[in-house]
Amino acid sequence: KERGDTLFRNGDYERAATKYAACLTIDGDVSQYNQNALENDDAGGRLHAVLHCNRAACLMALKRYREAVKECTASLRIHTHYMKAMLRRGRCFARIRQYEEAVAEYERYIRLVDEARKSPNSAGSSNAACTFDRPIDITDAEYLKAKQELADARKSTDAAANNARKQNQSQKKAKQQQSCKDSNIGKAAAKSTAKHPQEGPGRDNAYAHKQQEQAGPGGANQRDRDGFGGTARKKTATKKKEFSRGGNMPEGPSGNDGIQNQQNQQQQHQKQEKRQRQHQKQQQQRKPTPPPNLENVHCHYEVLGIARTALISDIKKAYHKMCLKYHPDKNIEEGAADTFHRIKLAYEVLGDEKKRTYYDSRRR
Repeated sequence: KERGDTLFRNGDYERAATKYAACLTIDGDVSQYNQNALENDDAGGRLHAVLHCNRAACLMALKRYREAVKECTASLRIHTHYMKAMLRRGRCFARIRQYEEAVAEYERYIRLVDEARKSPNSAGSSNAACTFDRPIDITDAEYLKAKQELADARKSTDAAANNARKQNQSQKKAKQQQSCKDSNIGKAAAKSTAKHPQEGPGRDNAYAHKQQEQAGPGGANQRDRDGFGGTARKKTATKKKEFSRGGNMPEGPSGNDGIQNQQNQQQQHQKQEKRQRQHQKQQQQRKPTPPPNLENVHCHYEVLGIARTALISDIKKAYHKMCLKYHPDKNIEEGAADTFHRIKLAYEVLGDEKKRTYYDSRRR
């Protein structure tokens, strides 16, 4: 143990922990110390509790906090009120972010110190009291430091709870967005199915189209049957005879292709004529409206073309309508800019209740 203490003071924590483990095997039933401290027999008393606590200090220095928690727990199983082991276990819990366990350990530590200071005699006579590391022996500096660590652990607990709450909210929001997206996709698919109920998978459509082509006027399959009971393609001799009777054969790879080309050309010609008529109609609508003669008009109501009892909403509608007609960017007729200026001036007066009241009083 003394060699372990020397190694610990020199900063050789790994070898110090090994020496403390060797001490724990001296009066035990095993020749080798189990690294899981809770699986070793609690054969010793005070010395074993101290050795477990010292190993916890070495492991904490090596930042192996979970193993240090087990060593502190093994020490506290021997002496439940071993204050140093209790404090070290709370610090280990805080390092591994088990804040609730850390808060519980700090609160227990502080409660024992408070009880011992209130009634020193009763604290020393308790069966669970640790005679070599008593709560009454804790200094004020150690007590205040433990209270500060408790406050930090509580803050960390609240922060962890807030982070968990935010993470849950973000996950719920992501799930809602995904479900909304899936529902929108389902609605779009339902709409497309309602618009085109006959459309199905591509292979089925091709098969149905082929069946329709093969079907005759009565809807039954009119394909010729060969001598083996199967179906064979129709011969095109009858079509050629019809074209020979009717006149010239349409140009192209086949008669049907020639007729189809003529129909397509007619449809394109009709579409082109329709576009030209629409373009001419739009050009006629775009002709600028000549501005009215407002040279001799001095009444703002007459400029906007409204009655003197018109409401504010009517004034605004009339103003916007006149602006669309006579704005200089849209109307290039001579005098449009002057008309737009008069319209704007009329709205500035009539659109303000105070100015309108003053204007009406002056006109009377």
